[in-house]
Amino acid sequence: MNITMHKNMSKLEKSIKGKALEFLVKLGADDTSPGLHIEPIHNSADRRFRTGRVDKFWRAVLFKLTGKTGTNWVIYGVYPHDDAIKLAASLKLDVNPTNGVTEITLVDKVDPDELEARLAEPADGTESETQAVAESDVVVPDTADPSMSRPRIPEADGAAQASQSGASSNVEEPQIPATFQRVPADPVFADKPLAETLGTIPDARLISELGMWKSVVSAARSCQTVDELLDRLNRMEIPDWQSDALLDLASGTSYDDVTEKLFGQADNGTDESADSSSTESPSDVEGLTRKPAGEGLEGRNEDDALIAGLRTSAAQLSFAEIEDEDELKRVAESGDFEAWRVFLHPEQRRWAQRSYNGPFRLSGGAGTGKTVVLVHRAARLAKTPAPDDGIPPRVVLTTFTRNLASELESQVSTLDSSAPRAGKLGNSGLYVSGVDQLAYEVLSSATSEELAQATAHLLGRTHIAINNRSNDSDWDRALETASADLPERARSRVFLEDEYEQIVLPNRLTSKSDYQRIKRPARGVRLSRQQRAPVWEVFEAYRVRTATNDSLSYVEVNHLAALILESRAKAVDRPTESEADRRAAYPVDHLLVDEGQDLNSGHWMFLRALVRPSRNDMFIGEDSHQRIYGNKVVLSRFGINIVGRSRRLTLNYRTTEQNLAFGLNILAGGSFSDLEDAAESVAGYRSLRTGIAPEVKGFDTLDAELEYVSSKLKDWLADCKNNPTLKPEQIAVLVRSDPGKAARRLGDYGVSVQSVGKGLIKEGTPVVMTMHRAKGTEFRNVVIMHAGSEDIPSPLNARFQPDEYSADFNLRERSLLYVAVTRARDCLVLTYPNRPSEYLIF
Repeated sequence: MNITMHKNMSKLEKSIKGKALEFLVKLGADDTSPGLHIEPIHNSADRRFRTGRVDKFWRAVLFKLTGKTGTNWVIYGVYPHDDAIKLAASLKLDVNPTNGVTEITLVDKVDPDELEARLAEPADGTESETQAVAESDVVVPDTADPSMSRPRIPEADGAAQASQSGASSNVEEPQIPATFQRVPADPVFADKPLAETLGTIPDARLISELGMWKSVVSAARSCQTVDELLDRLNRMEIPDWQSDALLDLASGTSYDDVTEKLFGQADNGTDESADSSSTESPSDVEGLTRKPAGEGLEGRNEDDALIAGLRTSAAQLSFAEIEDEDELKRVAESGDFEAWRVFLHPEQRRWAQRSYNGPFRLSGGAGTGKTVVLVHRAARLAKTPAPDDGIPPRVVLTTFTRNLASELESQVSTLDSSAPRAGKLGNSGLYVSGVDQLAYEVLSSATSEELAQATAHLLGRTHIAINNRSNDSDWDRALETASADLPERARSRVFLEDEYEQIVLPNRLTSKSDYQRIKRPARGVRLSRQQRAPVWEVFEAYRVRTATNDSLSYVEVNHLAALILESRAKAVDRPTESEADRRAAYPVDHLLVDEGQDLNSGHWMFLRALVRPSRNDMFIGEDSHQRIYGNKVVLSRFGINIVGRSRRLTLNYRTTEQNLAFGLNILAGGSFSDLEDAAESVAGYRSLRTGIAPEVKGFDTLDAELEYVSSKLKDWLADCKNNPTLKPEQIAVLVRSDPGKAARRLGDYGVSVQSVGKGLIKEGTPVVMTMHRAKGTEFRNVVIMHAGSEDIPSPLNARFQPDEYSADFNLRERSLLYVAVTRARDCLVLTYPNRPSEYLIF
């Protein structure tokens, strides 16, 4: 027996969610249990329609499918008893005759007004209330009224289903102010007029090939902009795959890519391959074959066709199958449908489940679900059966900071607490840790001989111990020893440290002559052979000082760890050794990296050394628009070849369209490149959620700004008392620096908040944290405080940037504000004293 859930189940009110989960667990254990009260409704529009007793007041709306493989239950939603009975007269589960996708439809003789009137009438339990509807009255999807694809239950009776936006039904839908609206041919978004994108696809292809409803296509043709189309589709509430396809086409995605995404092949847990010769075209992925829509449905009975249609990629935008009883129990224990992996977008599921012949890179803007994919992929790999050598897989999920690693750990635990855990590096199971912590684990495990050899190879002198971490003052002291011959453009700690990390360490240079011969690509500052000599003298002074103190920088630690791992692997990973021994020469089988854009050269050399080059060795999530630390790197320079194995997510699941538009306007002033040094674009980025426009407000004094922010927080806290879905800890105030001071000042105005640094967020009070610390988090409502010219870009940090580095510094500052803006799901407010940041002047 299988259970499939409609995404309506992710919108249940908290008061009924627990009981609904209990109902599902009982259904999965024994669908014949008398306590479930699963009953057909007389004269239903669909003979498969059933209701089940959740409690005295609430009923589950289900469809029973009896296929060749057994019984399949489709759970549509949970409604008050009388409303569930009324739905029986109009709700139907159908197969789209064009493409074989299973859809929810209503019978064509019930228009929306009539449906609302029926549901408003008191139910008396008589047969006349659910008059028989002939099977011939079923809606044919390509002629149906799309506004009837989702029954709307009056919320006055306390219906379980909340609106998608989270607002009550009597609130007017917000419109996008012209200030934040995407205009035709907007260079910020690379949008083109709809006439040049969606307009180039004939109606016949949309209807006869894709299977869209005629009325949906007609409505889309009446729109002039992407925003207008989004607003129209949200009001129509059409089947999710149709909305998704139209917005993809409107955003410039090719017709072939859309059909491949929807109908190329559903991902049902089967690995597919992308070999090193593949290109960006999805059709080049090994095992992915293009089939005509609806092919293979002939000869199946109706229920089998419905079951098959539920497993298509297009249907998985609305439906999700519970794989087994253990998974159902995990849903019940977590008490949260939205945290459940099953509601991955089909495109996300594809990258989470597929197999690759080498490193793979998944890019995408903030909120597109890169981390979600990584977490699901990591948990899945950890549960993969042991290979022939009998050692279960060793999976590592890592990221840039310890805080981000803690967030990943929490997400893994929420997703699947049964995933086997490693406990430490090198053990079987899943291990979540920050990349610097992994490097220190390797150094801690090194013998004195290994450490001596590695330090001599990397630094040109032997360290017998590492007791301290070097810092900026070590570079300042080394610079004081520089000769008068040191070029003026090299008389900067920023330049020297960067040259050391980008050129000296990756090339493992230990002598002046080696440094004078080495190539220095993309450095910005040209140095002749003669000019490099005094630069090397400063490097030597730095190394002497740190050797005396037994200190190393984080970057040096990563390079040393890489050398130790390489040495260990070189001794065993030979053709003459067994496959089991060669595999055991590396501590990791599958490595997953989040926030890859922030990692430095040492990180990448270390990570490459952690895992043996093989199938599914590295999976990298990154967004170059969110690079807020360090310098740009190119992966191929560190033995990580992702050419042909790179994909980009464009659908934003976090922010509203208004917040996304605001954030992308901040990026518009910069030029970004990815981990292969290719230009990074925001073309096609979009959100399916609409909301209110961001608020930007300036003040004459800091006190006036604080007073306004405190009043805004008080209003939101009052909303928490009236809206159980909004919690105080989902409210955040983000600042450039010193969150403790901001928290104290807000406390002076009567608002109790928590200042969050290295620890996790606690329940019960709003959060204050730095923009850097906010990386990897999300909140319902966000205030970005002090977003003025005196804070962003940071004048203090800008003073220490050589001219050649100012452009990249400003790029990171721009990205920092973008990161902060995209933490907000719903409401976004930016305040500043005196003058706004230059990045806010669009």
